[in-house]
Parts: sequence; structure tokens; C-alpha cells
Amino acid sequence: MADEINERKMDILKAVISDYVSTGEPVGSRTLAKKYNLGISPATIRNEMADLEELGFLEQPHTSAGRVPSSMGYRVYVDQLMERGEATKEEIALIEQQIVSMATFQIDKIIKQTSQMLSELTNLAIIASKPSTLKCHLKTLQLVALGEKHLMVVLVLDNNQVKNTILDTSDMPRPEDLLMLSNLLTARLSGLTAQEIDISIMDTVRRDLKGYSGLFASVLSSIHDALCQDENGYIVEGKNNILDYPEFNDIVKAREILEVLEQPKDLMVSMEDSPDADKEFRIVIGDEINLPQKKDWSVISAKYKLNGQDVGTINLLGPKRLDYSKVSMILKNVVEELNRKLINMTKEGEEHGPGNQADDPEESTGRHPADG
Repeated sequence: MADEINERKMDILKAVISDYVSTGEPVGSRTLAKKYNLGISPATIRNEMADLEELGFLEQPHTSAGRVPSSMGYRVYVDQLMERGEATKEEIALIEQQIVSMATFQIDKIIKQTSQMLSELTNLAIIASKPSTLKCHLKTLQLVALGEKHLMVVLVLDNNQVKNTILDTSDMPRPEDLLMLSNLLTARLSGLTAQEIDISIMDTVRRDLKGYSGLFASVLSSIHDALCQDENGYIVEGKNNILDYPEFNDIVKAREILEVLEQPKDLMVSMEDSPDADKEFRIVIGDEINLPQKKDWSVISAKYKLNGQDVGTINLLGPKRLDYSKVSMILKNVVEELNRKLINMTKEGEEHGPGNQADDPEESTGRHPADG
């Protein structure tokens, strides 16, 4: 339907959106005539705005008020009229400095800190999916004694994520046996996903580990936990930012979007199931969001990568009335810097090996008994 809009209507639509984003007030023809050099009279502007409303690109919230953009109007603006923003050198330097200083080898923490930074830079709510591990292959496995009663299983995945699990054991193997077991388990299981570790492989490993059946069962459980943690945990930041926008002064509207932020899975599944889910960067506006709630908000989404693979998304949530150009620019620059950070992290992991990556207990996936 956008091809039904001539250049003059496009100019008026752009002016309406610019003014509404800036002021938050419905826009009238006199305002446009005074503030924007459109070269036509208020009466002509009024007629063109009526046509845009009839076509579905503008809405009139009250009979006596001016017009506001519809979801379809914002879509035309984002796709055809929006000027691409560029970050200043100072903004780029700030983003680089904050991301470079983030904790190395702790991917979930990096994503959380990135989300916190974005919520501060944009004053929007953030939903970030944690890195997916469901399709990851085991790269190496290392068993590390922690005193006499605890054993740490260090798993390095093929995208260089590191997952640790603490096992309780009453029969700690000798150091040379731990090394032998680590090498054997790595040799047997390296290159496999959780789904590929089938009964025949488990039987083979169990025979190799004769005398350590209890330990093997616990290690296998820890591998499963690490590789199947794909109920794609989500990180949510900046929920209170939403309440700063007048669009959410209405209690019902505020409750609807806060409920989405409390339980983000439905929204994220909806985003993943949409026709353009394979795009690296996208903006989903209002009614385009496939959820039952009233859609007075938008989602700006970007994928981030590990080892060249898409492993998660960072999503900004806010009202439809957004400075899409500025917010898109910030998100793109942050994700580009985040991807560089993750590339450097994996390179360092390959240089130093798993031993230096596994000393943070917060990376642990849990604790299991491992009596042998």
C-alpha cells in the first residue's frame, strides 16, 4: 500500500512522525505548516493528512486532536524515510571502552553487562537471549579436583563457551587417574552434541571407565545439563525505563508490557517464528508482533555471534513512538563491538586453554553427587 503514497504525502508523513516522536503530542496541519518547510498551505496539508488517515498511515486519537502515526505509518517511515544515524567518535569510544572492560570468558555476564549498558544508552527495556548451546559440540572435557570431596567438570564447547559443574564425591580418583579419565572422555565424546551421545556410546564409555560407573553417570549428567541449557534463558534489563514513557501511564498498557518483560519467552518465540527471523537486524512494530496483547510498542532486534554462528539476540522494547534512527544506530554499534569482544575472547581461550577459563564458580551449571 506504500506505493499509493506520492512524494508530497511521504514528506507530510515524515514530518508528522518527526514531530510526534519529538513532542509526544498529536500533530495538526498548522503545526506542520509552521515548523516544516513543506511549501504548501495548512488546508492542503489537512487534506493530505486526511488521505493518509484513510489509507491507514495516520490515526486520529480524538476528533478534535491532530493525527499520530499508525503501525503501518511507522513501517513506511522505517523502511523508506528514516535517515540512517551515525554514531559520533565519542559514542563509539564509550561503547568500545565499556565492552572491552567486561569480564573475559564469562559469556552470560558479558551479555548481561551489554544489556545493562544498552538500557542506559537508550532508556528502553532490554531482553537478551543467552547463548544457545543445544547445537553445540563438546570440544574438550577436564576433571579437576577441588579438595578431597569435590570435583569440577570443565566442558569447553566448539564455540569456546566454557561450562563448569561441581560434583560431590566420596571417592576422589588419584591425580593421574583424573588425567587419564579426562583424556578418555575427551577422546570418546569430543565432537558430539548431547543428542548424539546415544546408548551405544554411553555403553562403550562405561566399559572404558570400569570402576568409575558412579562418576561417569554424574559427568554424563553434567554434559547433558551444559549442552541442553537451551530453554534459551533470557536476561531482562531496564524494566522501569518503560514507565518513563507517557504511552504507558495507562495501567492496563503498562501491565501488559511488564507482563511480557516478566515472562519474555512468548515474545521471543514469536520473534523467532516470524517470516524475517533470519535477518541480522530488524524492527518489529505494533501489530506486527504476533502476541494477543494490544501492541502499543515496538521491538528492535539484532543477532550476536560466536565463532561466526548466530547464538542469541539482543532486543530493545519501547513504545512505537521512538527515535528509530538513533536507537538502531546505538544497537548496531553495540552489537558490532560485542561480536568483536566475543571473537577476541574465543581467540584467547584457544591460546590459553580451558584451565584459565574455569575458575569462576558463577559459570557452574550445578552440583551433582558423584560417588564412585
